[in-house]
Amino acid sequence: MDCNNLKVKDIGIKLDNVQIPGKFCNWYNNVIFEHRGRPYVALISIKAPGFSGKNEVSISMGNGPVRMKTESHKTLESIVKEDTGKSDAGQEEILVIEEPDLHVVNLNIKGDDAFRQTVSGDTITAKLGDTTSIECQVGKWHLKSKEGDFDVDLVFTARGPVVWWGEKPNADQKLTEHTIINGFEALSDVTGHITYQGEKMDARGRGVAEHVWIEKLDMMELRYVDWVVINFDQAYFMFYSGEGAVPPRSLAHYQTGSVCLAEDKKFWSITKIKVEHTKWAYSPVALRFIPISNTITLETSEGVLVCQVEPLISPTFVTIRRMENVSFYDIPGWAFYYWDAPYKATGTFTYSNGRVLKLTNGLGVNEPQRVSPLT
Repeated sequence: MDCNNLKVKDIGIKLDNVQIPGKFCNWYNNVIFEHRGRPYVALISIKAPGFSGKNEVSISMGNGPVRMKTESHKTLESIVKEDTGKSDAGQEEILVIEEPDLHVVNLNIKGDDAFRQTVSGDTITAKLGDTTSIECQVGKWHLKSKEGDFDVDLVFTARGPVVWWGEKPNADQKLTEHTIINGFEALSDVTGHITYQGEKMDARGRGVAEHVWIEKLDMMELRYVDWVVINFDQAYFMFYSGEGAVPPRSLAHYQTGSVCLAEDKKFWSITKIKVEHTKWAYSPVALRFIPISNTITLETSEGVLVCQVEPLISPTFVTIRRMENVSFYDIPGWAFYYWDAPYKATGTFTYSNGRVLKLTNGLGVNEPQRVSPLT
């Protein structure tokens, strides 16, 4: 299997980075599958260490379909007119995201000495404690984890070349002055099962096996981020598009990503990324409006991919922080939001010669991040 010059050494943890403060060496895995006619999304991560500074295993799972309701609210114009004694100008309708039937997060902190890694021939096995392991070969990852109410046994098989950050193997990528990342995304076919609270589910579907190591990290500098992976029947892509701000007054812009077409076994770097938000909804959990539908345009040297993405299940927030007493850039009060947005998608790839390839059965996840002043 051609995995874009992926070597055995690339799929293991860099041992010289393990347990060094400020450096993170992680595997992230997600799978989208169907169970009893409903979509499910499971995310399993092994972090050595995680952002807490400790070794962590995290398993989360949610189901769909997404549910939203329409509510009527007074328009700003109507409120102003009422305050001035004039007639009511009317109502406006907004979409409100409802909570999914299932959304569970299981976070397990492991001891400082819990991480072990062994190499045997073309296989690297990493264990975090006695209950979680990932056996890695070029193009295939076997993940096992028994944590809390979960029993996970999944095999991720790369569909083709992996997507390297920066399109270069093992090349550090400078997102901002204080954030440097290195790694790859293997968009995969997934087989196996997930058992939750005694119910065994066939988790056959598609997802991603990601391995990244982070040399430096400052999340507050990453102001506006979309980090998207989507599998179609005919293609797959990954991209990261981020706008940052670095003290005292400098800006940072970073984009990377690739598109792979299964029919030609073609693999191209993305030269331009555009994400247009086409529908917004209010999240009572986050107390803010978020984009839920988007049109994504990805330009490459050989053609343009355009896809429309809609929510598959309700977005789930990983981090919500309203920091009223924090000052940044001499501005008091900040908000930090990071969430998972599972997508379903349709689209096309238009070759430079005008031929159009229809893209079907798209499934994937965006991990948006937004950092902004409260006022």
